[in-house]
Amino acid sequence: MNFILKDFQNDAKNKMLEFMDLKKKELVLRSPTGSGKTIILTSFIDDFCNRCLLSKSAGLEKRFEIALQFGIMIFSRILR
Repeated sequence: MNFILKDFQNDAKNKMLEFMDLKKKELVLRSPTGSGKTIILTSFIDDFCNRCLLSKSAGLEKRFEIALQFGIMIFSRILR
């Protein structure tokens, strides 16, 4: 999916991608109501999964699986 992110949304997504490189277990996105958290997360998951698919690293493949599960969890909560 391609979304046109605003600068602050793109900054948040890029920080999240950098955070994933640190191999931390928790990531929290805080942003005001109406600021586009769903769009940021969708773009993040898309970019992260694409990056993992381009890499042959076993560590990234495992994180891809986690990101995919995370994406499914987020959207299942949104659709409730």
